[in-house]
Amino acid sequence: MFISLLQSAELVLFFSCSFAKPVKLLVNLNLENPFCRYYLERICGILKSVTIEAIWKAFAPLYGVIFGICLVILALAYLKRFTKYLIRRHSELPTLEKFGLMSGVEFELALRQLFEKKGWKVQLTSRSGDFGADLVMRREGKVVVVQAKRWAKPIGLKAVQEITAARDFYKADEAWVVTTSTFTQAAIKQAKASKVRLQDRTSLKKFLSEA
Repeated sequence: MFISLLQSAELVLFFSCSFAKPVKLLVNLNLENPFCRYYLERICGILKSVTIEAIWKAFAPLYGVIFGICLVILALAYLKRFTKYLIRRHSELPTLEKFGLMSGVEFELALRQLFEKKGWKVQLTSRSGDFGADLVMRREGKVVVVQAKRWAKPIGLKAVQEITAARDFYKADEAWVVTTSTFTQAAIKQAKASKVRLQDRTSLKKFLSEA
């Protein structure tokens, strides 16, 4: 080790004394005092001997342990995520009526469960900066962005415009708007022009029956 046991003991002794009466030490510190001068010189000498290479060699036996701990943490995190995925895959889906009573966030989570049961790998986007997509789904090389709308009123033009922009941002193959409601005529017309798939309450009911 780059610091001997004797040097370590001296450091502990000095700092123990120092922290016992810190104010008194600062007030009475006298470089003419042989005791203080000796320990200050010893500490300076020890600190000068510390190099990056010495630190690396000193902690080398611990690297394997640290690496092993990191692997265990990663494995546990993956196991937790995979367990949640299995629970979603094998849990019973909400009914169409329950979909209509959900909050926006609950609706997104329920859609993730629904589409995972249909074989999609589903990623929820962040609450902010999602660029119009609530879910990004992947299956067999195909990418689909989805905007989820748990509304009672018909969905308008804005949702179609947002998911069109999201399709370009995520470089997706398809863009969907899924809702518990219906769509306005303006939204339907824009969706046809933009090649956006509109999944209304009837489509959602069909998805649930097929899952």
